Amino acid sequence: MGIKVGIDLGTTFCAVAMIGDDGKAAVIPNEMGERLTPSVIQFFDDGSYIVGADAKEALDYGEEGCAAVFKRSMGESGVYCSFYGRDYTAQSLSEIMLRELKKQAEKVTGQRIDEAVVTVPAYFGELQREPTLRAAKDAGLNVRQLVSEPTAAAMNYAADHFRENAKVLIYDLGGGTFDLTLVQMKKNDRVDVIRTTGNSMLGGKNWDEELAKLLVQKIEEDVEYTECDIHTHALREAEKVKIALSSAMKARAHFTLDDYGSCTVEVTREEFDDATAHLREKTRGLCINLLDSMKLSWRDINAVVLVGGSTRMPQIKKFIKQMSGREPLSRVNPDEAVAIGAAIMANLKAQPYAVQKITNDESVIRTLRKGSVPAKETAVESLQKLSVSDVVAHTLGKVTVNRDGTGYKNQIIIRENSVIPVKVAVAEQFYTKDEGGNESEIIMLQGSSENVRECTAVCRYIVSGIEHDPTHNPTILKVQYSYDANGIVHVQARQGDSDKDLPAKKLPAPDDMSRYYEGISAPPAKAKAEPLRIMMAVDVSGSMTGRPMEEAKKAMCRFIDEFSCYPGDVKIGAMAVSDRTQVVCELTNDLTACREKVGEIEVCMTGLCNEADPFDEILNRLAVARGKKVGVVLADGVWSYRDKAITRAKRCAAMGINIIGMGFGEADEEFLKAISSGEIGAIKVELDELTPTFGKIAQELGGGRGGKSRRLFGGSKTPPTECETWPAPGEQT
Repeated sequence: MGIKVGIDLGTTFCAVAMIGDDGKAAVIPNEMGERLTPSVIQFFDDGSYIVGADAKEALDYGEEGCAAVFKRSMGESGVYCSFYGRDYTAQSLSEIMLRELKKQAEKVTGQRIDEAVVTVPAYFGELQREPTLRAAKDAGLNVRQLVSEPTAAAMNYAADHFRENAKVLIYDLGGGTFDLTLVQMKKNDRVDVIRTTGNSMLGGKNWDEELAKLLVQKIEEDVEYTECDIHTHALREAEKVKIALSSAMKARAHFTLDDYGSCTVEVTREEFDDATAHLREKTRGLCINLLDSMKLSWRDINAVVLVGGSTRMPQIKKFIKQMSGREPLSRVNPDEAVAIGAAIMANLKAQPYAVQKITNDESVIRTLRKGSVPAKETAVESLQKLSVSDVVAHTLGKVTVNRDGTGYKNQIIIRENSVIPVKVAVAEQFYTKDEGGNESEIIMLQGSSENVRECTAVCRYIVSGIEHDPTHNPTILKVQYSYDANGIVHVQARQGDSDKDLPAKKLPAPDDMSRYYEGISAPPAKAKAEPLRIMMAVDVSGSMTGRPMEEAKKAMCRFIDEFSCYPGDVKIGAMAVSDRTQVVCELTNDLTACREKVGEIEVCMTGLCNEADPFDEILNRLAVARGKKVGVVLADGVWSYRDKAITRAKRCAAMGINIIGMGFGEADEEFLKAISSGEIGAIKVELDELTPTFGKIAQELGGGRGGKSRRLFGGSKTPPTECETWPAPGEQT
């Protein structure tokens, strides 16, 4: 029989907890008998690694190959660290950490972990929660749910100190993050999270940094010693001094300085408190904002519970008492409360989805949840009587065109502090075209402002398979937006009265959102656009066999379609290239014929490899053409004679031909940049993104029909109307 555990994946320490046969939740010691495992990994040149206390000791001694504090970088693109020729992201490091925690917990208990609740900072958004979930699953965990850390701590407190109608503020200051959460205990052993806020870049490590600066200042004052790397030494000493100052009024730091020798400096608790006062004030501002948003004062708060190892600093308890007028409670272990609360939640029944209306009401959103979870007749009956509702920390919206069509805005869908899981469905008019390929791009934002610039783009969805209405009336597209119990965003869509979901592919948010910060400029009525000449070239080498070739032709046809209503003289041609080039369609204004010729392109029709390039043929056809001249080159592999291709591409640019280098698969992004010119430049995409990307390029060049942006982004002058919801991903029916 397996066990259900709660895992606190902390910035500085991790813990795993379970409910024992006695019905009590407790932390599972690791193999060394310690209840907390440092969140540090040390890698070696043979590819092996160690995790925990030994890795932390190596880090303290300044040894190579040590990774720490990676939780703060969760969701950031790019490499977090590199050791011995291997790159690691924050997600991959978290996976290693979770895998080790799982292995040790199973070894110590002698039982398999069936399910796990993994905690994250309450203020983690979609960009941090999704990679955390992937890391946990890749580590071999069957993840029941991601839970906000202060919510888990509140459950730990409620398990032994439940007080009906009490309002409790959870002040959670960990090693790398700060969360502030207000919970209310209600009838039937129910714990409701009311509001949450925080700062995912504020934690004990910031106190360490300030203490390290103080140590460096004292060294430079006392011994007139300067060294570029002295801050690294001071940072290692800072944590030790900070811990010592928790029980003493002064502490000493010892250094061995190059070309100087031993040095000792002394820091008092008062000096440390003064140096970090601005950090405490950051948490004060969040406290005030949270209470003000609920129209509450400190008198309305029944208790303040301290969570997180950094709350052990005496300055924090003193600060809370001065701010709130009462002593903070210490009835939970600040280091273990999150893991224990998560273990309790791992044994509770899952909550149903709440159905919400789109509203501008700033008050707490009402939901349809009722009642509490019935208890089971087991040894953990008292804990399973508890039930909890959590909230999401970030407002969810999407990019849309404003009412007058002059720019973009964030259309708010689900407001922050809404109870999760939650879903909203709206019906919008969607204009289709009879050539097919109708898709809708939905860019999801997190942020309360209507200004897109002030929000965070978290993901985008491409909804495809939308059927054309032959009557040319707008079709109705029903779109459902949801936050699941993990706080992760989902989008579903259905057409008309259909009960089948349309294909909706989730993709990363666009790297560049700047186009949505500006206004939309429409050309003057009946304005004649400049002549436009476009040659498309597609790689047909052997690597394009199968789906890549089909997707490429589909994308090229979409590109051609976009110019069916171009307000000027447009001619488009196409060619295939691999070992040689072959023009399959000369420049023509018969776009239907061009589309048919593109459909006849086949893999290897000009050879198996990539010996040739298309630039001489592009130059021959466009050099003397009038108007705007563009070459669109699509490749999926590495070309044989890259230098020649780059030289010829530059000749095209010198003749006023803008080259757009597009690639996917094994295409070299640097090569694409080298051959590209003009405003659009080089583009590297995933295979599934080819068609929408070609459509956008066409729009940038002046293609597309009137109202194109409104069709893509749901900004029609007829506002969306609410409609019935349907089962969300993972929802039990």
